[in-house]
Amino acid sequence: MRFLAVSDRSLTTKENEDGFVLVATLVILVLLVVLGISTTTNTNIELKIAGNDKVSKQNFYVAEGGAYIEAGKVGVSASPYQVSDPGKSDQILVPPAFKAVVKAGDLNTWLAFNLNTLSYRSLVTYLYADTPPKGYDASQFSTYKFRIDGARVTNGQVVIELGGDKIGVKVSM
Repeated sequence: MRFLAVSDRSLTTKENEDGFVLVATLVILVLLVVLGISTTTNTNIELKIAGNDKVSKQNFYVAEGGAYIEAGKVGVSASPYQVSDPGKSDQILVPPAFKAVVKAGDLNTWLAFNLNTLSYRSLVTYLYADTPPKGYDASQFSTYKFRIDGARVTNGQVVIELGGDKIGVKVSM
């Protein structure tokens, strides 16, 4: 049998390796610091994203709620939104209490309302009269088409558009 001989030089510690533990510790410490900084930065970015998401959702829900509130006012007997001429299409409806000039393309001219402590703007537009659904006498009734827009202009801009039909007695021209 043959044995491999191990030299005595391979088992001895070299004199220039005395500071290796210190260097290895410093490298690990630097890596941990970099990891900590990147984790903190990532956390701050995620918090900003969550904050923006919250504001965006709040704006959406306020605009949507405002549009539904105004949609509920359309077509009822005591409605602030009265159609003066059902034969004229694309009429912007403004309650008599408001003396403002409302322009469809300019959110700042839309009617301003408050939903609890949150403000929204809305625009109600009468589109046109159409035939009533099945079961209604077409000589007596008509379907009136509306578009209701709700907007939230604070911290960004959100516009919600709803469409609606109201069935009512046909108005002769």
